[in-house]
Amino acid sequence: MSCSLSVSRNFFNYYFVKWGLKEKSRLTLNTHPDPILFNINVDQVKYNKGLLKSIFRLVKEKKIKYYADTNKILVYSQDRKHSKEIDLDIDTLETVEKILSCSKKFEDIEHNLFMVELDNNLKFLIRKVPVADIVTLKETIVNEEYAFLYPYIEGETVLDIGAYIGDTSIMFCLKGAKNVVAYEPDPLLFNLCTRNINLNNMASKIEVRNYGVSDKESLINKKGYSFVKPELLFDKERHSVAKEIEMKILSFSKVIEQMKEIDVLKMDCEGAEFPAIISTPPYILKRIKAIGMECHANPEPLIDYLKKADFKVEIKKEMKTQDRYLTILFAVQEDN
Repeated sequence: MSCSLSVSRNFFNYYFVKWGLKEKSRLTLNTHPDPILFNINVDQVKYNKGLLKSIFRLVKEKKIKYYADTNKILVYSQDRKHSKEIDLDIDTLETVEKILSCSKKFEDIEHNLFMVELDNNLKFLIRKVPVADIVTLKETIVNEEYAFLYPYIEGETVLDIGAYIGDTSIMFCLKGAKNVVAYEPDPLLFNLCTRNINLNNMASKIEVRNYGVSDKESLINKKGYSFVKPELLFDKERHSVAKEIEMKILSFSKVIEQMKEIDVLKMDCEGAEFPAIISTPPYILKRIKAIGMECHANPEPLIDYLKKADFKVEIKKEMKTQDRYLTILFAVQEDN
């Protein structure tokens, strides 16, 4: 969705910034009953294309209304069945629209947090920016992206590597897991994860630890998305505005060895899955009955290694773009 006359009467200011003719400018968005004055800069145009695309689309499709006297904005869901009036904060519009597609109930909790209540009565604190928090909830909770693991988790112990904001750990408990041991290295996400576990009264079943995993123990500083997304990039740096985050990393094989029980593994650790899995001897991996794993590069090395540990492996989801390779693998022991 491009910026055009239907979006802003001075839409050309967007292209001045995009083409490097100006460092910043202002758009007058064609919202009703009152126009929104929207400041844009080079960083937004470079690194927040998703938000700009959403704003331009919402304006063009007349899915937002702005009331200058109260500084309130009314946002409609994509199907226009639901709407929500909030204080004007244009950076949160993409998140609000996506919330409305999967939840009728949400509220402003803190300066940077919404609380979202889903149809299954689960509640989550999510960040207003970036939009990835609500996208993840829709994938894992609403669309049940890891449903293929559910037949293996009832009454069992689940190891959740890359717990993020607690979404999969909480869902696994809801589906009958005896307990979950979760790892999340990002301090901010670890805090949100812990709060969401307590919010859903699952602290007795979920233990969350502020560590990541890889092939060996280390203390690393990696760049996390401070402007666009929250992922921790173990594989590559994406852009210059990312902030350094200090993370404690443990040996994955030692994590497994120290667990008394482990039945199911869910792993989503932004590239660290490769060194973590391939450095773990097959006899240790064989303790695990079923695995659901998100891979952030060509999965063939992981598939081959898991087969050596007597896993049957299936690709559940595959997405390739010019700069991204994403798959979700399902691996189960041959005798299960």
